[in-house]
Amino acid sequence: MTAQPPARGRPVPCCSIPGRVPELVLYDASNVEIERMFVDKLHYDELHTLIQTKGFSRKGGLRSGGAAMAP
Repeated sequence: MTAQPPARGRPVPCCSIPGRVPELVLYDASNVEIERMFVDKLHYDELHTLIQTKGFSRKGGLRSGGAAMAP
């Protein structure tokens, strides 16, 4: 089973819990967890690449440093 990115224009839920190690959790369409990755040791660019390989993309905007993101 593979993770499906959310429908275009639908926001991805995100939350931060103080004191917890950051992790990326992916669910299938039935809300069943299919993948969990700790991302605390990733740099921004590595995290961005990981998210893109999972089929997600950013909605416009600028990266830190002012460079525009590729679609």
